[in-house]
Amino acid sequence: MLTTRRYFMGAATAAAATRVWGANDRLQVGFIGYGLIGAQHVFDFKNQRDVDMAAMAEAYQPRLEEGLQAMGGKPRAYSDFRRLLDDKELQAVVVSTPDHWHAFRRPTIGTP
Repeated sequence: MLTTRRYFMGAATAAAATRVWGANDRLQVGFIGYGLIGAQHVFDFKNQRDVDMAAMAEAYQPRLEEGLQAMGGKPRAYSDFRRLLDDKELQAVVVSTPDHWHAFRRPTIGTP
């Protein structure tokens, strides 16, 4: 089965609705990619008091190590982003991938 964005978001929304968050709960966030934008996202999330930067996935080992160090604490490390998505302790994921990883659909001939 091909996973569509709509299916993924519906499943993510349904999974999120299984737990009610309290005012004092901290959100466990994972990061996919640690390039220029990924580094900026990690920097931005460091200022959020209700967020634990819990995991990072990065295919390039030197960047993974750099990202883990920037996150501080003891984040979990993944070289495959799919293992991060399987992590049941995460409530949110920030995706910062290169342009050539962005998906797009070519229109078929004869369709507007």
